[in-house]
Amino acid sequence: MKLNENQLQRLRETYCDRYVSDMDTKTMIQYIYDDMLAYMERLPHDDVIDECKEWWGDYFTEIIDEVTE
Repeated sequence: MKLNENQLQRLRETYCDRYVSDMDTKTMIQYIYDDMLAYMERLPHDDVIDECKEWWGDYFTEIIDEVTE
């Protein structure tokens, strides 16, 4: 089957829309968690630190204390 780029993009979007629509909340949370963890595991050390500092802001030091206990 040969689709042009526009049709292929529409197929991607339709697939994603229906895939997500059929998920229950628990499945969706697990999917997001797995995707985020895979993303974080691909980042270099310094980028992980920067990402976490930006997310936690003033609480970053507390989180570091927690994970280094």
